[in-house]
Amino acid sequence: MKFFSHIDIKILYIFTDIQEIYKELEALENLGRQARDILECRIEAGLTDISLTPLCDLPEEEAIPMCDFLTLTEECCRDAAANISK
Repeated sequence: MKFFSHIDIKILYIFTDIQEIYKELEALENLGRQARDILECRIEAGLTDISLTPLCDLPEEEAIPMCDFLTLTEECCRDAAANISK
């Protein structure tokens, strides 16, 4: 009769270990979901903003001197950097 009780205890330990493994797997799945949410909401949104940001405004009506174009481009990049970093 001792033989069966020893086996029953081992089965109980194995069952408990399996339950702990499933709990840890669930925690890992939650961590993966959180990482995907961060990637989608923060990183990809930031990259989308960057990709849609113009770095210079080209004059449409008339030509402007190079130094004025450089000044406009610097201002545009400064404004873009301020908007992206918000």
